[in-house]
Amino acid sequence: MRRLRLAVVAIASFAGGCAVPATPNVAAPATRAAAKPAASSGSDFLYVAESGGNYAYAFTYPDGKLINKISSGIAGAVGLCSDSAGNVYVTSTQTGAIVEYAHGASSPSATFYEDTKKGGHPNGCSVDPTTGNLAVADGINNSLAIFTGPSDFGTYYDLASMSGATSCGFDDRGNLFVDGPRTTSGSGFVLAELPKGAKALKRLELDKHIEQPGTVAWDGTRVTVGAIDAAGSALYRLTISGTHATVVGTTPLGGEKTIGQSAIYASHVIAPYAVKGEYRDRVGVWSYPAGGKGTSILQRSGALFYGVAISTGSPLRVRQ
Repeated sequence: MRRLRLAVVAIASFAGGCAVPATPNVAAPATRAAAKPAASSGSDFLYVAESGGNYAYAFTYPDGKLINKISSGIAGAVGLCSDSAGNVYVTSTQTGAIVEYAHGASSPSATFYEDTKKGGHPNGCSVDPTTGNLAVADGINNSLAIFTGPSDFGTYYDLASMSGATSCGFDDRGNLFVDGPRTTSGSGFVLAELPKGAKALKRLELDKHIEQPGTVAWDGTRVTVGAIDAAGSALYRLTISGTHATVVGTTPLGGEKTIGQSAIYASHVIAPYAVKGEYRDRVGVWSYPAGGKGTSILQRSGALFYGVAISTGSPLRVRQ
């Protein structure tokens, strides 16, 4: 079993991470979260990136039935995000590209290329719900890129105190949040914001110690950040005021399970998970915002899952 270095390859979404997550298709958390997601009508697809590999998978959600194995256009699939139209974006870390697929499709509809002098290792991603622009966190450089379209090589923003950008996520007003480690070894936590229309990132001071950064996402009400700590992973719900970020709620995610990128969708957190840092070939679901014990919803032999995203759209016929 391989060990994934979170300092180089990570989260949004999110929730997905920028798992997903980094995930624009999210719903506000319910007051009483169910322990297990209800069966869908068949139009919701769960996308999972095989970290370190050249594949992304599409499954029905929450049933976990395989729809597509995507390999065309990607090499080193890590991060995933989706937009309100159901398009899915896969970060191709070995080619410095972000590849777009229509809902359920296996062939690319567009490809975004990073400026290799400023980026080159796309990690997490997120789509601005107010403009449709694509934001990408660079896993090696401490940069954040925003693309207005496939012909745009990106506008780049740097933060000196961050050794590499891990994940990013937009809120509903187009403000963008990004996290990353403080050191090249992957330790420490730095959080920054690019307010809508701003020309530079500003660092946010968080009133909570986090050992390693996880996902950044919008849950429909608040910005959330993921913590990958020895004591166990968690999502923290934040309020932002000026340059200060304050934790106002915690979603614990199953003891020592390590959560990288995750997606928040329909009162649940969906994420590949690991135990003691070892990533595995399975995806779990946790009630949101309550958290607690998770439930495994799918497992595939040979895969090393990391990024996740939920895509909604017209259902496709399952391939036999």
